[in-house]
Formats: sequence, C-alpha cells, structure tokens
Amino acid sequence: MTEAPLPPLDDDALQRLDDLLQRITPDDGAFDLSALDGFLVGVALQPRPVPPAQWLPFLHDADGRPWPEGARSHAGLNLAQRDELARSAHQRLAQLQQAIRERQWFDPWLMADPEDEDDLGGAVAAWVAGFSVATNAFEGLLSAGGSAKAQQMVDALALLYRHLDPDDVDLEPELQDAIEALEPPMQAEDLVEDLVCATLLLADISQPVKTGSAKAGTHPRRAGPAGGPPRSKKPARPPARGG
Repeated sequence: MTEAPLPPLDDDALQRLDDLLQRITPDDGAFDLSALDGFLVGVALQPRPVPPAQWLPFLHDADGRPWPEGARSHAGLNLAQRDELARSAHQRLAQLQQAIRERQWFDPWLMADPEDEDDLGGAVAAWVAGFSVATNAFEGLLSAGGSAKAQQMVDALALLYRHLDPDDVDLEPELQDAIEALEPPMQAEDLVEDLVCATLLLADISQPVKTGSAKAGTHPRRAGPAGGPPRSKKPARPPARGG
C-alpha cells in the first residue's frame, strides 16, 4: 500500500534552514541546501539505517566531528539553532526515505535558477558533492549488491559523477568509462532527472523491493517543474572528496 506523501518543508522553513546553514563558519565546511540534500539522499540510501549521532555532525562539520561536549555554541550556531537545523534535516530525511521506499519522484533541492543551465549545473554538482560526502563517510551503499550488482552500481553512479569536474574527483577506470559512454544531457531538466533516476537505481541495489511487487523495477519520470528552496548564489560547499 502506497503511503501518503509526507509534507515538504514550506518556503519559510526552507528559508530558515538556508539562513542557519549560512551562519555556520566557513572553516567548519557547512553544506548549502543543495549539498545538504545530496548528503541526506546518501544517508537515506544506506542498506542499514545510519544512527542520527553519526550523520548529524556533518551538518555543522565537514569531517563529521561531534558537537563539543558541554558547548553552548559551536561553528557559528547556538544549541537552539543546532537543534532546529537537526529537526529540519530529520524531516527532509524522512521525506526522502519515503520517496525511496515507494520508488517515487522527489524534487531535489537545487539552489539555482531552473532557467539558467549553468547555474543549475553548479547546483547539481553541489548536490552530488554532498552525496559523495555521505558515501565516503558511510560505506554500506557502495559495497551493497556485491559483484552481481557491480555494473548496475557503476551505471547509476555515472549519472551522478558526470556532473563533477573530473579534476575534483579520483574515479575508478570503469566509472570513468561509463561516464564517457553517456550521452550529454540535452536540456536543463535532464540534469534534475539524473539525480532522481540515479537515486532510485541505487535504491534497487541497496534496498531491493521484493520481486513481484508493484514497485519493483519501476522508476517514475519527472512529473513537473522541479520545486525546491529559495534561490541563492552562495558557493556550494564542501568540495567533492572522491568517488
């Protein structure tokens, strides 16, 4: 039975989340909204749930170091702001987990003008960089499926990592070959579709649906204009750390 979609964060909540992320000191390597969304997808795709104590620190520290014990403020946030940031991330994660479980389209958070392909491309790259942070920190996804699913894994990752500057990542030869074999995106909406399709392809590996289920092997196409957070020109952080 298909679950009723969880309500997304409204515009005010997204603006508040954006404000909180921008308060985090640059030296601590905060995400922007696009990178945060990619990171949360990387968390949601793990074969086993990642405890919040393991993924929450990445919201305020690029290396995932925990909030200092007893500290009333850290990385540009006070305790109330840290907790508000965590609540918003939990809400988005639950929404993403539901979309993945149901194999449903979701609108990636992309801090870009959807009519500006260059601007959108930068936001997509930030999203993939955030995803890469999660897959480097939590290795269950990339080891899921074993050799039987290795080519499927490569094909899905190619849809994502083709959006990163090759000079910023160190890719395995088979992944680089898969990227080079892809046709370039024809229009801006193809960039968004890459993110969602790759997510659901990876879900088939790390969280397979039982054979015979109505959801097995079905991947929805883009239903309408990509929704998302307020537009911003703030540079995406953190940089990609490898594939």
